[in-house]
Amino acid sequence: MAKRSDNEKTEKEREHWMNHFAKGFDALFEEIKGTVPEDFKTHTRNSIRELLLAVEALIDHGVKRLEKKEKSPKAPRKVEVK
Repeated sequence: MAKRSDNEKTEKEREHWMNHFAKGFDALFEEIKGTVPEDFKTHTRNSIRELLLAVEALIDHGVKRLEKKEKSPKAPRKVEVK
């Protein structure tokens, strides 16, 4: 049950940051509205979307690494006693 809770927490954090980034980019577009060509805005919007997808992939990778570390038992190691 705790594992599911951790996954839900991670998903909520990911969603929070994705919304945070999206709001920032929306504010940027609102600020430059009418001052740059529509073509520029379209390309910029697509670039931002790709950036957000890359950030999401990075977050997913980090989460998977953490989950893998949690699942794998620590290997025994040799300890020298003097």
